[in-house]
Amino acid sequence: MAGEAKLKIHSMIERSAANGPGERFTLWVQGCATRCPDCFNPELVPLTGGEVFTSDSLAERVLSTEGIEGLTVSGGEPLLQVEGLVELLKPVRAGGLSTLVFTGYTREELDLDPKFAEFLTVCDALIAGPYLREMHCGQGLISSTNQQIVLLSERYRLDDFRGIPEAEVHVDPTGTLTMTGVDTGGIFLTERKGKNDGR
Repeated sequence: MAGEAKLKIHSMIERSAANGPGERFTLWVQGCATRCPDCFNPELVPLTGGEVFTSDSLAERVLSTEGIEGLTVSGGEPLLQVEGLVELLKPVRAGGLSTLVFTGYTREELDLDPKFAEFLTVCDALIAGPYLREMHCGQGLISSTNQQIVLLSERYRLDDFRGIPEAEVHVDPTGTLTMTGVDTGGIFLTERKGKNDGR
């Protein structure tokens, strides 16, 4: 049932400028089956771990955050939890916020699998494709040159994805340092402190 769907979440930041157009509430889901070599988020790969939230509680939290442009969901692989993801994105989008998802799937793979059909109707944009270390580029929201920005609605144009900071650092009230963004030159791999989501 809507609202009772669940998502396993590794971490979240209420305001990020490095994860899509404008300031965005950003969630990182737990679990990924792709296991890209040199994954930026190895702690998000195991299917165990993370904290379970209902989709309606997450949507309420996102919608109550003032002054944000939208919601970004990264991981891990968000589409491993597609039912909960859809039930999160529906009310967020209905509330006037934009939705952006990072996925290791390509657009072609998503189009071929009917279980993703509803997801494609509630997501405004994708960063699609697996990370390939031999094609690493670290530019904007793209980690390797095979990845694509896919627009699924009329909310954005490709120009809206230019000028997004490639990295940012957050310090939470406990003093935990979180770096988010793409690895443009090894900083996340050589100066890792606290949590590092790498995207």
